[in-house]
Amino acid sequence: MSNKRKRKRSGYRPPARTSAPVVRKPATKQPEPRQGLLSGLFGSATPSSLSVMPKFRTSIGRGVLLVGSTPALVLVPFVWTLATWLALQAFGFIGSPLLLAQSVGVGPLGVQSDYTASIIAFGQPASFYVMLPMLLLRGLLTAVLAGLIVEGIERGSVSMDGVRRGLRAYPLVLSSTVLTLLAIVTLLNASLLGPGLGTLLQVILPAVALWVLGFVPFVAVDERPPLAQTLMRSYYGARTPGGRQFLFSLLYLLLLTILAAFTPGTEIGANPSFGTWAFILAVDYVHVAFFAAYGYRWLVIAPAVTAPPPRRPR
Repeated sequence: MSNKRKRKRSGYRPPARTSAPVVRKPATKQPEPRQGLLSGLFGSATPSSLSVMPKFRTSIGRGVLLVGSTPALVLVPFVWTLATWLALQAFGFIGSPLLLAQSVGVGPLGVQSDYTASIIAFGQPASFYVMLPMLLLRGLLTAVLAGLIVEGIERGSVSMDGVRRGLRAYPLVLSSTVLTLLAIVTLLNASLLGPGLGTLLQVILPAVALWVLGFVPFVAVDERPPLAQTLMRSYYGARTPGGRQFLFSLLYLLLLTILAAFTPGTEIGANPSFGTWAFILAVDYVHVAFFAAYGYRWLVIAPAVTAPPPRRPR
């Protein structure tokens, strides 16, 4: 036997080399891009074709067709304009027919028309007390029209059931009307900020108020949640990605302000001309058509409007 085999074999084996455990750092979440100052107004970068909000031409088209096929939506604004003219004549008002052309305006246009008429007819101290009953009537008109519009879009026809739905939503609609008046008072004081910032606020602030509160009448008629939830639902609906709701509100205000400025006639006399009445009723039709477009846009996006998740602390 060779000497190699005679060697005594040892049972010890060196331990296998193991690599050190790799400690992986937890993946850090990339910070979300900070939104700009006006991103909440103009919405996200979602294309309008991918948004649940109907397009401008579709919304306006549905509003025009609904008002044109529903005699009640034409008769109610006509009665309101006629009652406004009779009330102005009863108090001896003589002025521009522009107030009649904006008497059924949506949101800031209608409330500003009431506020201007009360100041001209009664003066600054008494106009505050006159605005209280005018706000009650303004809220009633808005609630009834919203109830008829929602019923017309859902059923294709209107009845007294739509009026009753509007009356049940009247307290919520009246609250949004009061908030609109506060925005108008702030707007009138914006001129103190100078010709630059003051003029910008006079253009942007009515659109912001209509952007935030434009869906409130239809949320109130369709769902009737508490006031805080109604305001939040309207606000989140206005922020629908790709909806461009602020631009839609701005388009309405600019278009109807320019259109009403061409009202024929210089003063509201005892008997306005036929051309003045025809033009005012045509402008009233456009007002209600845009209001119906707001209702159509809300009923389309209502199932998709949810509150955003709470922000996590940094």
